[in-house]
Amino acid sequence: MLDSTLLFFVFLVRELSVLVEEKFLHIDLKVIRKGIQASAAFAGYFDFRGT
Repeated sequence: MLDSTLLFFVFLVRELSVLVEEKFLHIDLKVIRKGIQASAAFAGYFDFRGT
């Protein structure tokens, strides 16, 4: 009884940590993508102005 309960909690905690990691990775990818878009926009802006 104790072993199955312990396994359940270990499995639950592992699932939660995976979900949290995926969420943070997704946020990081969004930030990186926005940064790349912003740098491309700035490069285009400065190239357009010739500065």
